[in-house]
Amino acid sequence: MAGISETVARMPSGRTGWRPDGSRTPAGTAPVPRFEPRRGFSDGEVLDMPGSPRVVHAPGHTGGSAAILLEDRSILFTGDVLCTHNAYTGRDGPQIMPSGLNADTPQALASLANLAGIKAGVLLPGHGEPWTEGVEEAIRQARAAGPS
Repeated sequence: MAGISETVARMPSGRTGWRPDGSRTPAGTAPVPRFEPRRGFSDGEVLDMPGSPRVVHAPGHTGGSAAILLEDRSILFTGDVLCTHNAYTGRDGPQIMPSGLNADTPQALASLANLAGIKAGVLLPGHGEPWTEGVEEAIRQARAAGPS
């Protein structure tokens, strides 16, 4: 799974986002700066940077989708791998991104298995509120919700 990377896009005004320490930015402030990746990263790789984040490849939303685990802080950044709010339907709770936004919706559902066994007290999705009821319960609910 070499070469997992994506360019981070500037967040629209009025949206909140996540800081590297796991705190949330206020609405309409601190947009994520655009950057060009210097290299990709591989599934399971521990990145040589503060916090030693571990990459968990979970394709489906895009071919390079990944969650990032900060084991020492018990935080899993799920990004668009698993969200807790569907802006199209208004549904809250763990789920994959809406089908119209996924490169491969069946793969996105299947990739939830890649998160199984991860111990994290907080999941920080790209869309929706933080999840604190465990990774396994988030996976269970996302599978039950299915595609949208």
